[in-house]
Amino acid sequence: MVALPNSTGWGARDNKALVFNDVAAYMWKRLAGGLAFEDIIHQLVLEYGTDSPAVASDLNGFVAALLKLGVLRERKNQDSSSAPAGPAAGRERKLYTSPKIHIYDPESDEEQAYVA
Repeated sequence: MVALPNSTGWGARDNKALVFNDVAAYMWKRLAGGLAFEDIIHQLVLEYGTDSPAVASDLNGFVAALLKLGVLRERKNQDSSSAPAGPAAGRERKLYTSPKIHIYDPESDEEQAYVA
């Protein structure tokens, strides 16, 4: 998944894009949809079969990186959403890897890992 620059926020000055691995894209889509942290963690645990503390730590780090980059803004008084069900019964779980963000520069056609 790629987050393209916009006119007022991320990438406005340097025309670079963010590239997310599968887990980061999964987190991003749910954050953008307004899902509560606890619900995102619950969904990731169900989807990937990993443990909650690792997912919580990764989600916090991912959000901290996005805040630092200016891609996300903190919102006060977020209502908690109910967590949708996890993967369908019998469906194979995906391999969980820590979320990764890369910065892509189309002018040089180079991609670098972002470290917060």
